[in-house]
Amino acid sequence: MSINKMNIDTENNYKKFWRSVGVSIDPIQEYSITDIDKKLKATLINLSIKEIDELLVFFSFEVKDRSAEEKIDEILTIEEKKKVELLLLKEFSSRKKRVINNYYNNVISQTINSFENSQLVQLAHLLQLDTKHIAEMFTCYSWESKGTGQVYSFGEKIKFGELLKITNEYADDLIGFLHANAKLENHYKIFSHAQIAESRIVVIIHRKINDGPVSDFDEPFRNKSVVPLLFMIDIENSTLEIRTKSSKEINWINKYIEKTFKINLTEVSTEIFSEYEPETIKEAFLEGKNASGKVVNNFIINKVAFRASPLRNSPRVTFELSNADIIPSLKDAYAKESINLASIKDLETISFISSEATRTIKSNIQYDGSIIFSINDNGLTAEVKKIIENKFFLRFGIPLNQKVSNIKFADGRADTIDYLFSQYNKIDLTPQEQEIFRTLRKENFIEEKENTIYTCTNSNCDYSTEDTDVEGQPIKICPSCGNEHIKKDLYIIWKPNETRLETYLIDSLKTYCEKKDGAAYIGTSDKTIWGNKYRFHILEIKENETIQVLFFTDPLSLRLVNKINTFLTPTIIVCLGVQEKHLDKFNINCTIPLSLGKVIDYEDKLKLFNGIYETFQYRTKSYISSVAYESFETLSKLPEPLLIGEKYKPGDFEDDVFNILIDMFPNAEKWGSRLTGREVPEGIFTLSYKEEEGNETPEYKYVFSFDCKLNKTEKGYDLAKDEQRKAFDYADSLSKNSYISRYSSKNQVSSHIFICNNFYENNFKTMGEYFYRKQAENKSKYDTRPIFITVELLVYLYSQYRKNYDIIWNSRNIFYQELYNVLTTDDYVVTERMIDEMFERALDPDLADYKNLAVKKVKKDVLRNQRKHKS
Repeated sequence: MSINKMNIDTENNYKKFWRSVGVSIDPIQEYSITDIDKKLKATLINLSIKEIDELLVFFSFEVKDRSAEEKIDEILTIEEKKKVELLLLKEFSSRKKRVINNYYNNVISQTINSFENSQLVQLAHLLQLDTKHIAEMFTCYSWESKGTGQVYSFGEKIKFGELLKITNEYADDLIGFLHANAKLENHYKIFSHAQIAESRIVVIIHRKINDGPVSDFDEPFRNKSVVPLLFMIDIENSTLEIRTKSSKEINWINKYIEKTFKINLTEVSTEIFSEYEPETIKEAFLEGKNASGKVVNNFIINKVAFRASPLRNSPRVTFELSNADIIPSLKDAYAKESINLASIKDLETISFISSEATRTIKSNIQYDGSIIFSINDNGLTAEVKKIIENKFFLRFGIPLNQKVSNIKFADGRADTIDYLFSQYNKIDLTPQEQEIFRTLRKENFIEEKENTIYTCTNSNCDYSTEDTDVEGQPIKICPSCGNEHIKKDLYIIWKPNETRLETYLIDSLKTYCEKKDGAAYIGTSDKTIWGNKYRFHILEIKENETIQVLFFTDPLSLRLVNKINTFLTPTIIVCLGVQEKHLDKFNINCTIPLSLGKVIDYEDKLKLFNGIYETFQYRTKSYISSVAYESFETLSKLPEPLLIGEKYKPGDFEDDVFNILIDMFPNAEKWGSRLTGREVPEGIFTLSYKEEEGNETPEYKYVFSFDCKLNKTEKGYDLAKDEQRKAFDYADSLSKNSYISRYSSKNQVSSHIFICNNFYENNFKTMGEYFYRKQAENKSKYDTRPIFITVELLVYLYSQYRKNYDIIWNSRNIFYQELYNVLTTDDYVVTERMIDEMFERALDPDLADYKNLAVKKVKKDVLRNQRKHKS
């Protein structure tokens, strides 16, 4: 049984599990209660306030404004078993920072109950969910710690569900296969495994190499020594990689995978091919010139698919003819600037016809940015495979089943830059990579950093850290046992110079603004999301139209992207050390991710950022509706006030309400949190409609202000005297605004609308009376009234609007006229009955402004007339 499936409820299995993932559980369990508190406190002291606060939240303590020491003392009141687990997890986390970050973001971060700051809390969270997460992280760490192995490619498709069977249904069969091929001499077992992003699976197999006693301080014990055999199947890139020194075991794993998944594996050359000229490759694919200059007979290219194109929004495009050469069509499309080859990775598939075989060649993007062109060679003899490989090379100048460097193309260089940024340990580089690395070092984009590990020399103490003390000084005295003899080990790592890189990004943004008419770099704006502060760079493209840019150095999560989308501000997230192919899933709504490598390598900053700006323009309507629907889902599921919790804050509530309002009322503006400290409401919106009056059809236009109130108490939100005063002052001052008075048909704000999840209903009458009294006292010419609508009714209104949008669009005048009546009701409180009556009139076909053509009836009539004509 693998450690992924180990039940750790028993004491024996509990110890066995932690030993298996490299944690010294035995001495930790022997600590006295005093020692446990002392060692845990030494760990907690080195945490930031944010990390300590997350621990408090995780253990269900209240986060109060108090000293770090007081918070730590409260954490130390948790049960002893939880304290021990924190010590175990602290040791497990050593040198696994990147693995933990990536794993946690892939598995957890799309949920609202996640933790952003502390890796210790993240590990505790994962352990609480399932011990298999610890096993999977250990598997990923073990894989990354091993050198590159032997790589094979395959052309057939494997479903991920089928792939997972290798760790359960097929596990005994795999072990039996290895045992049988070793002539029953070697014993194997699946030690652990990990699935990564539903596209890869890593398996660690242990081979027993020795079984004998080992001397120990207490007493000799039996030791079954093992050698690990690791392999990874990647169905996204269609590769199998095996890491072991045994060529026999490589062959056995290879045969088993072929047999089990009915695929053919072709060995990929470990040497990276780079002996080509980019122009030669482009001419071969786009202009039909053979790269070798030789005639290649009996090899028709009938289909080519591109991952991207120069067309609007860069769509994938495919060119195909049934039994004819597609290259002339590609040449024509290239001449018309409909396709291009900015990178070898733009080529997705190439299909050919020959007398030997008809096959599709697929390009697979590797993690170092190189490309492997592989073919489904099922049923092909070795001789035929060789003929096809030769013809492909002569035709296009690149090999099959070998890594092809993409570095000579612009996008390929960008991928390589991102790849180098992601490598924290020194690795072997190709000559081309070395050249790029030297440039990055020269520009001070990458710095070599000397890291230090401090280890206590006391044999009874296991303290080890890469951190300095609280004052930033080297560790001189062990905080765990008080030992004054600390061992100091140094090692060199690469480290992106984040300060220098952000400065370069700012310079690039300023260059763009200088070259684009009317654009300006405004500066930065800090926004706090789930307790973390993010700095956005603000570009004003033209009046009242901005783009914000976030420089992001941590693993990106869909949860964060979705939250940024709720701001409804077009956002570019520039990611450090992430290649473009891994950013596609974050390219949604009003957020576009961009690799830093592309910013660095792309000389024409105007063209780069203009292309992104145009994409935002095309998306505007679609992303507003999409984000509004997500906010609708959130508000629909909003729990009872007492159950809302700390994670969902008033700012989140304001965002969700506004996203719904702006989808129904496009002429809207949110102020709220953007103008914190100012005497302004959450925002304003307008509605307008036309109404027939005799021979004229005048247009009526109205302005509304609104305030959002999130309540988390049983009593309800109390709009007391101070709230009454503020609401009246908001409405009164806005009514005096020249733009509003000239726009509005009533020359004022019609209503000030309160939107809340839980009103204190006594406020309805008192707020209305306050407005009426103040208007009388001031002898005001305005009759703005307060209006109350619950979130439940706002959601109901929006659901009916979305469901009936097509009909409403044809009856928009009557819809907005009826909606105006609802939002200015003399009763102050909007009810479900009012909304139902409003939609009853708005959906009445006899009141529609426009009618749709019955297009299906037209089609039916056209076909009927054609049949008559033929007869």
